[in-house]
Amino acid sequence: MSYLRTASLRRSRMLLGVMAACLAGGGASAAITILGTQYQPDQLYPEYKCLWHDDCHADFPGGNVHVYLKNTGASAVTITDVTLAGYSLQTVLKRDSTVHDANSIYFYWDEPPQAILAAGEPVWYKGDPAVIPPGGVAQAVVRLRFVPTTPTVTVGVVTSDGTVAADITPDANAPQLASVGFSPDRTSVYLHWRRSGGAAPSTIKMDGVDVTSRTATVGDPSVNFAESVIQLASPLEYMSYHVFQGVYADGKTATASLRAWSHPFLYASWGTFPGAEDGVAGAQAWIEEATQHGFNAAQNQMIGGALGSYLGSSAGQAYAEALGGYGVIVWNKAQSDHPLLSFLDDEPDAEEANMANIKCGTGLKLVCGKSPMGILALREIEEGETYR
Repeated sequence: MSYLRTASLRRSRMLLGVMAACLAGGGASAAITILGTQYQPDQLYPEYKCLWHDDCHADFPGGNVHVYLKNTGASAVTITDVTLAGYSLQTVLKRDSTVHDANSIYFYWDEPPQAILAAGEPVWYKGDPAVIPPGGVAQAVVRLRFVPTTPTVTVGVVTSDGTVAADITPDANAPQLASVGFSPDRTSVYLHWRRSGGAAPSTIKMDGVDVTSRTATVGDPSVNFAESVIQLASPLEYMSYHVFQGVYADGKTATASLRAWSHPFLYASWGTFPGAEDGVAGAQAWIEEATQHGFNAAQNQMIGGALGSYLGSSAGQAYAEALGGYGVIVWNKAQSDHPLLSFLDDEPDAEEANMANIKCGTGLKLVCGKSPMGILALREIEEGETYR
């Protein structure tokens, strides 16, 4: 085959590939809409660094980049991958089963390309929720080890309906939706905004819909905070997922998302104090004294015995709830059918820190001088999805 013909075929294949990509993007735009983006820099507390670092050394801030989505189509869409600077994170955040099932770009590259390092160096990513129902919303988030050095960071969200992408500016002064809370009946949503000067957003949106008319908003320049309270006509479904946005007068936005939940604040003991092992009477006495001290839960890692059995029974749960004790926080899902909370892992950050002490050349593929912090995150995200 001649060189010219070969080159022509290559160009044709490239054009077909571009057309296919455009068609995929077009399909995605029909069902997947980008509601907004958010750069979320780490908030450092230098006054505490000597508490966390024995030598009081400087912290190295990173951040998160978020893309918020809405499925406007008639069928569910699944987030299958996220890209950063054009690289598939499903691919380059490679898992190594010999290193505690950790994921790292340094398991994929010995020397990662400059483009992905300049974008902030990905540590983990997540589609949340991974399956977006018709009319539903979601986010794709990438954790960055460092502050990006490029003017914009390109994040692509790969879905079963195509790919959408957004350029995010790593602006350290970007307004933030600092916290979201819900009333016990989930008919009120409390939004706290953080922006220099205490400016308050002029427009409030929920899941892409303007809800300003049912929202009261106030700002306080003395504390650089503002607050909005959305009053809903009907309660949000428990654990339903929502995106909240504030649009400021200058066009800047602050966006965040989470599931609607309304648990009471939990006060739990770690394990038990004496007297819990003397049969049902001892378990009841422990619950009575615990609730008198303000506890409404028990961490069940090492309870076992009479108290563990009693709190794991319907009678024990009813007894605890009647006194204001709501149940147990369990170590793993096998210990209770209905836990309030459950551990995914114990101190994974300490586990990662210990991995940093493994010497190079042991066959575990840890790269000399590269911080491993965060490399267990994808494992924990997967475990969380199993629980969910």
